[in-house]
Amino acid sequence: RELAKLTSYKVLHNHLLVDLIGEAIEFGSKDFFHLVDKFRAILLEAACKEKTKGIILTVCYAHNIPTDRKFVKKIRGIIKKYHGEIYFVQLYCHKNALDKRVVGRSRQKFGKIKDKKLLHQTLKKWELFTPIPRVKNYPIDNTKISAKKVALMIKKHYKLNKVK
Repeated sequence: RELAKLTSYKVLHNHLLVDLIGEAIEFGSKDFFHLVDKFRAILLEAACKEKTKGIILTVCYAHNIPTDRKFVKKIRGIIKKYHGEIYFVQLYCHKNALDKRVVGRSRQKFGKIKDKKLLHQTLKKWELFTPIPRVKNYPIDNTKISAKKVALMIKKHYKLNKVK
């Protein structure tokens, strides 16, 4: 949200679709992940066709889920097809910071993980700290950095301008 304030880009955050699909399909099932990825790709392509000036797409990339690597390839193809640019940022923090953040007020609005036990189970099941392979990536350890400062770092690193 902070990067969107600086750039006026639209935000398609992870839980908009995760929560929507989860209303009809069991979270974690093969169909669930397939539909989330399919809808993300459809929305991204529609935004490209409409010449949307900027999209911030947030995802939780799990290196040990083959469909996540396929999804990255798919969205890179969509962006290339429309002659756009795609920038990858990996936000991460120390696990003790995750323990504090998981119970935060900002997580209550959507169906995000909200307790430490489920967080720890998720971290054991999925490989969430590995960068996406074969892409240029800007990794940021945001353990002790505010969201606003992180947004400024991303804007500066990728030389992003505010859209009109």
